Order: sequence, then structure tokens, then C-alpha cells
Amino acid sequence: MAEALARLKKKRGANRGSVTRITTHVGEELEAEGGPDYAKLQQYKASLTEKLKILAALDDEILDLVEEDELDNEVEQADILRERIGLCIIGIDQARPHLGGAQLNRPLNVPTETPAGALLNDTPPTDENPTDELRLTRRRSMRLLRIRSRLITPPQGQQS
Repeated sequence: MAEALARLKKKRGANRGSVTRITTHVGEELEAEGGPDYAKLQQYKASLTEKLKILAALDDEILDLVEEDELDNEVEQADILRERIGLCIIGIDQARPHLGGAQLNRPLNVPTETPAGALLNDTPPTDENPTDELRLTRRRSMRLLRIRSRLITPPQGQQS
């Protein structure tokens, strides 16, 4: 039983390491100059979703074999990682531009300069108002950076 438990924990550790690598790549992609590659983000999302299922199965097997005094710690560590994966998936979903059809995998074209008269426009930015595209993109980018900082930096004293 102890050997089976050690093997399961080793498998889980390898999968957790993979999750850490993927979440790091997601953070880098969200901060990429010129905007993220949405095809890569979708692949990362699929990988994270698959890892979530694998880790849930491993955690269930481990919980069946672990000593009673270790249960709380095992459940807490599993919950922390599931939360990180969930937040990363949400970050990916929020990064996707609000475009239709085949355009979803192409980066958002962000203008390099503010259109004439855009600073005089008092209307709030919307997806339909192209003169405010830069402000809307900046607002989304700031929101994603806040999400990314929560994803990449786990709480002190906790490991992935």
C-alpha cells in the first residue's frame, strides 16, 4: 500500500509540475508583445482541462490510501491547485477577443496611435465603437494582468 501511495504521489507531482509549466506559458502569452496567440491559449486551456481531470482522479486514489492525519493537508493542496487551474482557464476565456467566427484565433489588431477626436469622445468604450478600441483593449489588458498575477504567484508557504 505504501508503494502504491508513493507511486500515485509521484504521478501527481509530475502532473502538478506540468500544470505549473502551462500556467507560466499562459501568463507569458497574455503579456506577449503584440497580443496573445489565441490558438495557443485555446491549446493551453484544453491541456489544463485535461490535467484537471487527471489530477482529480489521482487525488481521489491518493485520498483512499492516505493516513487519516494527512487527509486535511491533501484535500487543501488539491483545492489550491484546482483553484489555480480554474483561475487560469477563466483568464484564458477573458483574453479572447469578442470577435466572431474564424477570427477567434487571430490576435486583436490594436491601433498604435489614438484616432483623431477619440480623446474628445465622452462615450464609454464598447466593442461596437471602433474609436475607443485602444481604451477598451488597455482596460482588458489591465484586468488580465491582475488575473495573471494571481495565477502565477501562489500564496507563500504553498506549493503547486
